[in-house]
Amino acid sequence: MEAQAPPESDGPKPTRRGPRAAPTRAGRFELVTRIGVGGMASVERVVAVKVMHPHLANDEAFVKMFMQEARLAASVQHPNVVGVLDVGRDDDLLYAVMDYVEGDTLASIQATAAALERAVPLGVVLRVVLDALAGLDAAHELRDEAGESLPGVH
Repeated sequence: MEAQAPPESDGPKPTRRGPRAAPTRAGRFELVTRIGVGGMASVERVVAVKVMHPHLANDEAFVKMFMQEARLAASVQHPNVVGVLDVGRDDDLLYAVMDYVEGDTLASIQATAAALERAVPLGVVLRVVLDALAGLDAAHELRDEAGESLPGVH
Protein backbone atom coordinates (compact mmCIF):
# COMPACT_ATOMS: atom_id res chain seq x y z
CA MET A 1 0.00 0.00 0.00
CA GLU A 2 1.16 3.47 -0.69
CA ALA A 3 1.50 6.10 2.04
CA GLN A 4 -1.21 8.68 1.69
CA ALA A 5 -1.70 12.01 3.35
CA PRO A 6 -5.23 12.39 4.77
CA PRO A 7 -7.79 14.27 2.65
CA GLU A 8 -8.22 17.96 3.34
CA SER A 9 -11.86 17.64 4.48
CA ASP A 10 -13.52 18.19 7.81
CA GLY A 11 -15.67 15.07 7.27
CA PRO A 12 -16.19 12.30 9.80
CA LYS A 13 -13.10 10.86 11.44
CA PRO A 14 -12.38 7.11 11.37
CA THR A 15 -13.44 5.18 14.45
CA ARG A 16 -10.54 4.25 16.72
CA ARG A 17 -10.34 0.81 18.33
CA GLY A 18 -9.31 0.54 21.95
CA PRO A 19 -8.02 3.19 24.33
CA ARG A 20 -5.53 5.65 22.87
CA ALA A 21 -3.65 8.29 24.77
CA ALA A 22 -1.06 8.31 21.99
CA PRO A 23 -0.91 10.89 19.19
CA THR A 24 -3.45 10.76 16.35
CA ARG A 25 -1.05 12.15 13.71
CA ALA A 26 2.54 11.45 12.67
CA GLY A 27 3.60 14.24 10.34
CA ARG A 28 1.25 14.19 7.37
CA PHE A 29 -0.16 10.76 8.32
CA GLU A 30 -3.30 10.12 10.36
CA LEU A 31 -2.90 7.24 12.81
CA VAL A 32 -6.07 5.17 12.58
CA THR A 33 -5.59 1.65 13.97
CA ARG A 34 -2.88 0.32 16.26
CA ILE A 35 -1.72 -3.10 15.07
CA GLY A 36 1.08 -3.76 17.56
CA VAL A 37 3.09 -2.41 20.47
CA GLY A 38 6.72 -3.11 21.25
CA GLY A 39 9.15 -1.92 23.88
CA MET A 40 10.08 1.27 22.04
CA ALA A 41 7.16 2.22 19.81
CA SER A 42 3.67 1.41 18.65
CA VAL A 43 2.81 0.37 15.12
CA GLU A 44 -0.12 1.96 13.27
CA ARG A 45 -1.94 1.06 10.05
CA VAL A 46 -2.99 1.77 6.51
CA VAL A 47 0.63 1.86 5.86
CA ALA A 48 2.27 0.74 9.08
CA VAL A 49 3.53 3.72 11.10
CA LYS A 50 5.94 2.87 13.87
CA VAL A 51 5.67 5.66 16.45
CA MET A 52 8.20 6.02 19.25
CA HIS A 53 6.61 6.00 22.68
CA PRO A 54 6.38 9.62 23.90
CA HIS A 55 8.20 8.89 27.16
CA LEU A 56 11.25 7.74 25.14
CA ALA A 57 11.28 10.59 22.62
CA ASN A 58 13.41 12.80 24.89
CA ASP A 59 15.98 10.07 25.55
CA GLU A 60 18.73 10.59 22.97
CA ALA A 61 19.92 6.98 23.24
CA PHE A 62 16.48 5.68 22.21
CA VAL A 63 16.12 8.33 19.51
CA LYS A 64 19.50 7.37 18.07
CA MET A 65 18.59 3.65 18.18
CA PHE A 66 15.21 4.31 16.53
CA MET A 67 16.76 6.39 13.74
CA GLN A 68 19.60 3.91 13.17
CA GLU A 69 17.09 1.05 12.90
CA ALA A 70 14.93 3.02 10.44
CA ARG A 71 17.91 4.01 8.26
CA LEU A 72 19.20 0.44 8.20
CA ALA A 73 15.77 -1.00 7.35
CA ALA A 74 15.33 1.60 4.59
CA SER A 75 18.62 0.44 3.07
CA VAL A 76 17.75 -3.27 2.99
CA GLN A 77 16.00 -4.53 -0.12
CA HIS A 78 14.88 -8.05 0.75
CA PRO A 79 11.51 -9.86 0.75
CA ASN A 80 11.87 -10.64 4.47
CA VAL A 81 12.55 -7.05 5.51
CA VAL A 82 9.67 -4.57 5.62
CA GLY A 83 10.29 -1.54 3.41
CA VAL A 84 10.60 1.84 5.10
CA LEU A 85 8.83 4.57 3.14
CA ASP A 86 9.49 7.60 5.32
CA VAL A 87 11.09 8.57 8.62
CA GLY A 88 10.25 11.79 10.34
CA ARG A 89 9.81 13.92 13.39
CA ASP A 90 6.78 16.08 14.07
CA ASP A 91 7.50 18.17 17.17
CA ASP A 92 8.31 15.48 19.78
CA LEU A 93 6.78 12.65 17.72
CA LEU A 94 9.31 10.36 16.03
CA TYR A 95 7.95 7.90 13.44
CA ALA A 96 8.84 5.51 10.62
CA VAL A 97 6.33 4.80 7.84
CA MET A 98 6.60 1.22 6.59
CA ASP A 99 4.91 -1.10 4.13
CA TYR A 100 1.97 -2.86 5.77
CA VAL A 101 2.26 -6.64 5.68
CA GLU A 102 -1.10 -8.41 5.86
CA GLY A 103 -1.29 -11.61 7.88
CA ASP A 104 -1.22 -13.17 11.31
CA THR A 105 1.34 -12.06 13.85
CA LEU A 106 3.61 -14.58 15.50
CA ALA A 107 1.94 -13.67 18.80
CA SER A 108 -1.49 -14.59 17.43
CA ILE A 109 -0.18 -17.90 16.08
CA GLN A 110 1.33 -18.68 19.48
CA ALA A 111 -1.88 -17.67 21.27
CA THR A 112 -3.97 -19.90 18.99
CA ALA A 113 -1.66 -22.84 19.59
CA ALA A 114 -1.74 -22.24 23.35
CA ALA A 115 -5.56 -22.01 23.34
CA LEU A 116 -5.64 -25.37 21.54
CA GLU A 117 -3.09 -26.70 24.06
CA ARG A 118 -0.73 -27.51 21.21
CA ALA A 119 2.70 -26.39 20.13
CA VAL A 120 3.16 -24.24 17.06
CA PRO A 121 3.89 -26.78 14.27
CA LEU A 122 7.60 -27.32 13.71
CA GLY A 123 7.30 -26.42 10.01
CA VAL A 124 5.81 -23.02 10.91
CA VAL A 125 8.51 -22.39 13.52
CA LEU A 126 11.26 -23.29 11.07
CA ARG A 127 9.76 -21.12 8.29
CA VAL A 128 9.57 -18.09 10.63
CA VAL A 129 13.13 -18.60 11.91
CA LEU A 130 14.62 -19.18 8.44
CA ASP A 131 12.83 -16.15 6.97
CA ALA A 132 13.94 -13.96 9.88
CA LEU A 133 17.53 -15.16 9.48
CA ALA A 134 17.45 -14.46 5.74
CA GLY A 135 16.29 -10.88 6.43
CA LEU A 136 18.92 -10.45 9.13
CA ASP A 137 21.60 -11.76 6.78
CA ALA A 138 20.54 -9.19 4.16
CA ALA A 139 20.99 -6.44 6.76
CA HIS A 140 24.42 -7.78 7.75
CA GLU A 141 25.51 -7.84 4.12
CA LEU A 142 24.86 -4.12 3.58
CA ARG A 143 27.89 -2.12 2.48
CA ASP A 144 28.57 1.60 2.19
CA GLU A 145 30.01 3.29 -0.92
CA ALA A 146 33.53 2.22 0.09
CA GLY A 147 32.47 -1.42 0.49
CA GLU A 148 32.63 -1.29 4.29
CA SER A 149 30.06 -3.08 6.44
CA LEU A 150 27.36 -0.87 7.90
CA PRO A 151 26.70 -0.95 11.65
CA GLY A 152 23.79 -3.29 12.43
CA VAL A 153 20.82 -2.95 14.71
CA HIS A 154 19.91 -5.97 16.85
